[in-house]
Amino acid sequence: MDKPSKITIGSTRLGTTVKRLPSSLEKDFNTHIQAETYSSQIYLAMAVWCEDNGYIGGATRFKKYAEEELVHMKKIYQFLLDRDILPITPDIPQPKNDYKDILEIIETAYKHEIDVSNSYHVTATLALKENCYTTFAFIQWFILEQIEEEAKFNGLIDQYNLLMKTGVTGLALMEFDGILGEI
Repeated sequence: MDKPSKITIGSTRLGTTVKRLPSSLEKDFNTHIQAETYSSQIYLAMAVWCEDNGYIGGATRFKKYAEEELVHMKKIYQFLLDRDILPITPDIPQPKNDYKDILEIIETAYKHEIDVSNSYHVTATLALKENCYTTFAFIQWFILEQIEEEAKFNGLIDQYNLLMKTGVTGLALMEFDGILGEI
């Protein structure tokens, strides 16, 4: 009886392994690792800007968001490892760290979360195309998380606009910073 050929597709940390994720999805998930890490850096830069400009509530909120993005990244790392795929550790571009005001930060974060949502929709579509239902089930958590993320920032924009109806004042900005600190 012939010995079966050795399969070395995917990780080889345990010797012979069978790749448990299509290459297209492996590449896509490595892109998500980079994107989630970059998101963390974006929010950390926003937290630094907030703190430097007296928005202590904003700094607290964006530091928390930076930590949450790292949790997302780690979930993806673990998913790949659990599928016997060795994830990459990507280079991360430097995020913007200079903003004109707090509204620009909130609007930038909102637009960023919409982009992240769209990227997870692409992954879900790809998982279905590849008949990779485990991946499709896994990615649903991120899609539901993105609904929450978009709603948070959209709500903050609404609250900012409501507070500023009579004009941007120091008191209104302090009130908004208090809202940002309520997490």
